[in-house]
Amino acid sequence: MKDMQDETGPVSPERVAPSRLVVGGPGKTVKNGTRLTASDCAALANLLKKAQDDLFEIDIAYRLFRRGMEVEFAEPDIVIRLPEGLFSVACKRPRTIEAVQGRIRDGANQIRKLGLPDEPRE
Repeated sequence: MKDMQDETGPVSPERVAPSRLVVGGPGKTVKNGTRLTASDCAALANLLKKAQDDLFEIDIAYRLFRRGMEVEFAEPDIVIRLPEGLFSVACKRPRTIEAVQGRIRDGANQIRKLGLPDEPRE
């Protein structure tokens, strides 16, 4: 059986919800006649970022599962049961190439703050 990437492409919010739900920006009228404010647009943008982050975690968990790993959604984001023990994964989605190093550091700090080991544990 092919990997999800080969069958349908990567998981993305655009595949889950059409981008035409909100057209325009602040002051524009949407389908039901309601006008959007700048704060409405900011709130929608934040919701979209959160949805993208959640979909990224689901996509990573799915890919690990497809490779035969036992996956659980738990802090920090995903916990994998390996023959060597449990392994914690903090999923980070850098939005620029410049942000990659900082997001790796954020993920490592997230795991350490939870008191979890950063290598497989029994």
